[in-house]
Amino acid sequence: MNDLAYSILFFWVLAVIPAYSQSPESDVQEILQRLDAGEPVENMVMNLGDINFRFGTADLEPQATTYLNQVVNLMQKASNIELYIQGFADNVGSSDFNKRLSTNRAQNVLIYLEKKGVESDRLISEGFGSGKPVADNTTSEGRAQNRRVEMEVIKPEAVETIQDIIVLTSRQRIGSVVIDYNEEQVRYQQFTSNDTMVVQTEEVDTIYFSDGTVKAFPRPVKEKFDFAQWWGDNVPIFKTSESFHRGNFIVGLGIGLDNVDIGYGDSEHPIVIPPVMLIVELPIGYNVGLGMTAGAMHWGVPEVDDILYEYYAVSARLAYHFNLGRKVDLYIGGAITGRQITKTEGDERNSKQEIDPGLLLGIRYYINNTFGVFGEIGDESVAYPKVGLAIKFGN
Repeated sequence: MNDLAYSILFFWVLAVIPAYSQSPESDVQEILQRLDAGEPVENMVMNLGDINFRFGTADLEPQATTYLNQVVNLMQKASNIELYIQGFADNVGSSDFNKRLSTNRAQNVLIYLEKKGVESDRLISEGFGSGKPVADNTTSEGRAQNRRVEMEVIKPEAVETIQDIIVLTSRQRIGSVVIDYNEEQVRYQQFTSNDTMVVQTEEVDTIYFSDGTVKAFPRPVKEKFDFAQWWGDNVPIFKTSESFHRGNFIVGLGIGLDNVDIGYGDSEHPIVIPPVMLIVELPIGYNVGLGMTAGAMHWGVPEVDDILYEYYAVSARLAYHFNLGRKVDLYIGGAITGRQITKTEGDERNSKQEIDPGLLLGIRYYINNTFGVFGEIGDESVAYPKVGLAIKFGN
């Protein structure tokens, strides 16, 4: 073969072999990223192709040392990583030669890493000769792929995980080396960065350390919202009334402020005698009062001597009393009222009877523990506007 042929072959080899050799740069970066994510990296492999050795020797090329410096950086960042360095050769040459060559290549990688500061007890090397091929040794391309050194990540038995893992309350995982922590913050370093990072402790759920110890940050259990409790604490008007409670007996004496519709189409009659009524109410518990009202009203028409109106009403009432302190008693309720209305005109006497339900609203103000004044409004048929004197018996 002439010199031209040798030159063409030399440059073809240079062009083809790198295409089939694997760069560890992406392998190292993938391991660092997986460590950052809190994912396992044991048994991951970084591969040095034959291009990183002089042909037929175990001497490292400068390109190989550049790659291995990245491996050194990985070993320094992740102190729990160990490497199983495995050398391989193609099937060109004798088995003994390939065994020795692959062993020397793996051993030279180990020596280089040791010189760069990686502890020897974290490194293991072994040569496999032409065994364990990854491609077809009958082609030059396949043989190029089989000439390689693989560095497999091993997790020491002494650790549970290679990295510390911070689990946030959001369930996100952060792989790191935890520097320190307290009740306020956790300081850590990740593997793709040299910066010291901080996360607030309130955002951290658990730290799983590489040695297997666990630090949990329990969060206060959020109590179920108790509407009744909230209402009682924040809306005191529904607590037990201080002015109306069991043991009392209330009597009200009052007069109406307006006339009533007597049912004869004469609702605008003048008031000659204001309606007088008696209210009796007894607390039965839970701020509820049960009672009755009785009232009467008589009047005539001044222009007509022989016309007389009579109005009688009796109500059964039930009311709820709000808590506004010892002096003020505000209440709301309902009543069923029976009424009789009589019109006497000369010798003719006509009567009407009605039973009506309705609502009432009232307020009492006690001057002392016994006497007070009251006012009450409501449906005309039940509680026409009235004011009066309230008397409280009992404690």
